[in-house]
Amino acid sequence: MSASPVSAEEIAAIIARPDRIQRNLGVTDVYHRLAVALVERTGRPDLTWCAFATWASATAGTMIAMREVPALFRGLLTRSDDYQRHFPHVRHVLDETAIIRAGEVVAGQISDALSDGNTLVFTELAPAFVALLADQPLPTDPSAGPDQPLLEPFERYRRALSDPDPRRSAQDILAGNVLAVYHEQQRLQPYIAAALDASILDVFHDLTEHGLTGRLARDLAPHLDPLLHAVDVAWDKALTRYATTLMTPGQILRLGEDVPPLPDGSPWPAVLAELTDPDPASVIARFDRSRGTLRGSAAADWAVLEDRMNYIVNLFRSRQQDATLLQQPELTIDLPGGPAARR
Repeated sequence: MSASPVSAEEIAAIIARPDRIQRNLGVTDVYHRLAVALVERTGRPDLTWCAFATWASATAGTMIAMREVPALFRGLLTRSDDYQRHFPHVRHVLDETAIIRAGEVVAGQISDALSDGNTLVFTELAPAFVALLADQPLPTDPSAGPDQPLLEPFERYRRALSDPDPRRSAQDILAGNVLAVYHEQQRLQPYIAAALDASILDVFHDLTEHGLTGRLARDLAPHLDPLLHAVDVAWDKALTRYATTLMTPGQILRLGEDVPPLPDGSPWPAVLAELTDPDPASVIARFDRSRGTLRGSAAADWAVLEDRMNYIVNLFRSRQQDATLLQQPELTIDLPGGPAARR
């Protein structure tokens, strides 16, 4: 497996793409190529942050495209008992298209938030990995002064690339991965919160504020209230199905469940079974609530940074030598009403 090199000019061109779907496809492709190049550089099976970012970006792409969520929402809603029972009583004043339109508006808000967050992280991290591969100084932000948050993880990566000992190198890569993803998740926090907090009921009320107010709303409350509850529940179910999963070549991971063990039943690759270097061990212990067992690694609330990090550090440690993550994701998205989009 060989990857074509990534240049700073290519990264800048991808960031400048106005279409968010096309931009995400470019981001995913660059992460994949960087992941492959770094494994080729070390000659070892340990994966860097880029391999995990490839599949996170590919998964985010389905949300950014937002093809499935509104359709799934509509199907869940129209099959619910409350909808079937109460909608006939309000259909004379409430067009079903207003409900569906609310879903489409919220889907657009979420898509914008995810795309913006994905682009921000790519802007910061992709050039740093290009510099790492080229043995060049890390790009720095002059406005940040001496406190450069990416220096620490890339110090671990540089040490790992030059260390002849595979165990020490693997543990340094793990520490680098965790520190890089912590930086990423901190940067993504406002975008994730905006996506998960987007309210379909707020949008629905905005769309119908002139038609369902005052006495009319009070008269219809016995039917309207349970109907809107059904709308809210159906939207949450549709969004959760996509927002709390991670697609990988081998399986779809449910982020609200513990990280599953490896196919042989072990939690970690042998080189990471015992973290002998106190430096990587302290980095993992900072975030891992499972105490090195995978039990308790599930994220109870993906909007909470600490919950996400608990899941992610266990995932990264468990799958650091999973070669399937070096596969290239499908970089084609069929757009509604038009030809496929491809990088």
